[in-house]
Amino acid sequence: MLRPLFKLMAFIFSTLTIIALAIDNAHSVITSHWTITPLYKILVNLLQTDIYSLNQSLCKIMPDFLSSICITITYLPAWIIFGALAIVFCILNYEKPKPFHKISYI
Repeated sequence: MLRPLFKLMAFIFSTLTIIALAIDNAHSVITSHWTITPLYKILVNLLQTDIYSLNQSLCKIMPDFLSSICITITYLPAWIIFGALAIVFCILNYEKPKPFHKISYI
């Protein structure tokens, strides 16, 4: 029942991974050195806020140990996070193959 949703989420995160990689690669070619875009920069631009407000909101809605983990994750490159989520949803979408039943006509 949830497999179509997992398949859709895997497709969305795979697409976001490719887009983030393409943007980072284009930016790296322009600047002539390797650059990455952390997830917090994307979130700040998307939510129209600053990083301090984003960190404070994460600290308020989560327990301390989870908020520190989430804040650390936002400093990772966006394509790594999107790719990891795509892999997780692909694993959740995995369906075991049905066993092959040999039919004997003898």
